[in-house]
Amino acid sequence: VAVSNGSTEIAQLLTLPSGKPGNSAPTVAGGSDGIFLPSLEENTAASAIAGSSVESLVGGLFSDANLDALAGVALVATSAPSAQGVWQYLQEGSSSWNAIPVVSDDTPFILLSSDQVRFVPGVDFNGSPSPLSLRLLDSSEIFSTGFLPEGQVLSVGGFGVASEGIVTLGTVITEQDRAPENLQILGLDGSPLQGIPVPTVDAPAEAFATVVATDPNASSDQAGLTYALVANPADPSFDPNAYFAIDSVTGVI
Repeated sequence: VAVSNGSTEIAQLLTLPSGKPGNSAPTVAGGSDGIFLPSLEENTAASAIAGSSVESLVGGLFSDANLDALAGVALVATSAPSAQGVWQYLQEGSSSWNAIPVVSDDTPFILLSSDQVRFVPGVDFNGSPSPLSLRLLDSSEIFSTGFLPEGQVLSVGGFGVASEGIVTLGTVITEQDRAPENLQILGLDGSPLQGIPVPTVDAPAEAFATVVATDPNASSDQAGLTYALVANPADPSFDPNAYFAIDSVTGVI
């Protein structure tokens, strides 16, 4: 803006709101800032993972004073390490899932409301992967799936098309149940058992060994394990329970 009195001119740089005058940027309804995809079990194959549409995920959070519709979202942060897995999108009309690229507020990636999102976990990963961060977009402008055209800037807040508020999209990968590992039969001295006493009818009940194993799903090796004696498949006629007893909690035989 320049102001002059005929002989002297004063110039002042003003920053005007981005977007279209008369438009109001959408807002995140209810102040919610976190949404989640359905949880998955560890090592779930990609072929078994369905996607969720953008509309189904954020439609309930979208609010717009101009009554514009939800156009989609602008992804502005992706930070999941490759070991955790990969965030993917499916464009409407396509049958091929693609990895969501690295994005930022300066280089947002657009997903339309009809596009889908999913997370494919990495091998043996469980827990909460790093989430996506996104802004809601109204329909005052026309968007296409992908990066914005060169030179186009996403207008945020004010008269803009993108919400000032950021929503995070996460999920939870539950731990896969695994069979016990490292099964050992130890003597009372803690060393590997070298032989089993020959049972006799009149022999007094006496502990002679302990079964130990590792539970991959527990914080301590013995937590959650139970023990039982079963017949050898090579000699199913021999019932070990006729001669031996095992403590189902401690593994003592």
